[in-house]
Amino acid sequence: MDFLDPVKQRRARLLLIVGYGLIALIIMFATYILWQVAYGFSYSHGKVVQHGLVFLSSQPGNATVYVDNQPNSATTNTSLLLLAGSHSIKLSEDGYRSWQRQIDVIGGDVQRFDYPILFPNVLTAKPLANLSDLPDIASQSPDKRWLLIEQPSDKVVFNLYDLRDNTIPPVKLSLPATAYNSTDSAGSWQVIGWADDNKHLLLKHDYVAAGQAAAEYILLDSQTPASSLNLTANLKLAPSVELSLLNNKYDHYYLSDAAAGTLSSASLGDTVPVLELNHVVAFKPYGSDTLLYVTDQLPKAQLPAGQVAVVLRQGDKTYVLRQFASGAPNYLLDMATYGDDWYVVLGASGDKVAYVYKNPQQTAEGSVPRAFRALKVDNPNYVSFSDTARFIMAENGSNFSVFDAQTSRTYNYAVKQTLDSPQTHADWMDGDRIMFISGGQLTVLDYDNQNLQTLQPASSFYIPFFEPDYRAVYTLAPPVSSAGQSKLQLTYTSLIVLKK
Repeated sequence: MDFLDPVKQRRARLLLIVGYGLIALIIMFATYILWQVAYGFSYSHGKVVQHGLVFLSSQPGNATVYVDNQPNSATTNTSLLLLAGSHSIKLSEDGYRSWQRQIDVIGGDVQRFDYPILFPNVLTAKPLANLSDLPDIASQSPDKRWLLIEQPSDKVVFNLYDLRDNTIPPVKLSLPATAYNSTDSAGSWQVIGWADDNKHLLLKHDYVAAGQAAAEYILLDSQTPASSLNLTANLKLAPSVELSLLNNKYDHYYLSDAAAGTLSSASLGDTVPVLELNHVVAFKPYGSDTLLYVTDQLPKAQLPAGQVAVVLRQGDKTYVLRQFASGAPNYLLDMATYGDDWYVVLGASGDKVAYVYKNPQQTAEGSVPRAFRALKVDNPNYVSFSDTARFIMAENGSNFSVFDAQTSRTYNYAVKQTLDSPQTHADWMDGDRIMFISGGQLTVLDYDNQNLQTLQPASSFYIPFFEPDYRAVYTLAPPVSSAGQSKLQLTYTSLIVLKK
């Protein structure tokens, strides 16, 4: 009866304790190993090394992956476990131009490159329509499905193309005579903005009436043109008032009166203007309750002579961000959210830098928000966020400064190409690429001046238009021949190489 023997009982307890201890050590060691693996550590050739995980996607998929000039067994879309350090990555596919860049892999870190587009070696533009003259309007809906082009021969008639299928003839839209001043249907037209329903557009019509320059705002219903409205008449707008969409809703508006320095709001349901702000020099809205604006008078502080202030108003709270010299030809304002953070970028023409603020609303009460980053561009004339809001660009001509909100890195560079007139700035092609027209050719490049590509002919009067999945691009360009005496052609260029 060993269980009654005290010596054997002590021995059993000791063995049990030792066993538990060994199990605990094994668990701790395994946990440590798993923790090290999770942070990219491994054992190779007699030493501990660290790796990082890199995800690579591309259009088209199944592109060959080269790491440090050596082909990898994986093809896109894939993930690679790479040693910490600097590596060259190249994606290659028959019939396409390669995409490549140098990347810095950090041990235990995860990086994603899901934006590479491999452009075809040979781009063939197919004409879709001839235009007799330069149209005032060539504009794409926010969802990239619809392309609206004015008929130059009749400025109140538009062609609406469905980019999901370019074999479908365009729908001809005619503004009803009740929607515009019919005494001068010519004049000039411009798109103020598309509503977020991808159906309504706010248009401005500049014309001459009784020998005097005049302007009116029209809400074009691209699906039911007969329902289009003359908002100048509907809202009883004064001649000095400029109209813009509020929160991108087709029936809500901001009314800006530069002469009076006022900013008001109104809607189709309530046409009586509601005063929002006084002493407004410039403004940029975001959403339904956020405004970034320049003012020459603060309610609770005295501005120095010759100064204006940039103010962020969100709900019932205001934050004074910065002061600039008054009278600048252009104040640059923009804001967006990326992840859980707010970013604001602002500047003034004539300065040497644009300023980026991160979550200025979280500034302690009584404190002045401080700029998070400076984008160094001499005399900036444009600031904007990429489609995903990850990148913020400040620009003047061929000079760029781009901030990456994901990595907190800033890239300053100048491209060799010059922008064709009348372009004043480049545009974002998508969430990661910049585009502009140079030498009559569409030029695209990554946010950090990598993978610059010259594509097909395009007119500098109109930005190119991409299909929603970026499998094709539409451009307005001078015709290859003078057939039909057209001044421009709408062309379609596939970005996918058909395999034989």
